Amino acid sequence: MLEGRIFCRFPNNSQELSHLGTFLQSHRAQAVNGCGRAYPFFRIEEAGRPHREMELTEEVLSNMSQGLRSIFDLEKLSYRVSNKNAEVTILLAFWDTEAAWADIIPISGFPRKIVAETSLRGM
Repeated sequence: MLEGRIFCRFPNNSQELSHLGTFLQSHRAQAVNGCGRAYPFFRIEEAGRPHREMELTEEVLSNMSQGLRSIFDLEKLSYRVSNKNAEVTILLAFWDTEAAWADIIPISGFPRKIVAETSLRGM
């Protein structure tokens, strides 16, 4: 079982995080206007296994877009992997349509063998 949190490379209370939140909200607006699901989401997957999705809700996006008071805080995630050497990918998707596959991109540092790497570090 893989458990943890997704963090943003941009620090809380920064203009960069606020701009990212505004950018993601613009994709939410496009989705609401007929391009699929209403919120951007993270997709956690191991090849050949069921995936898990975590939506960036209106509350998360709003908190990200607060200028110098911006914060990025997602709930803890858990995902069952097949074994400790399983390669997991985490993708950011702007909306959920087959035609928009190019808008689903891996986040920095993925894919990787998270469980095996954590065991090697003694965590």
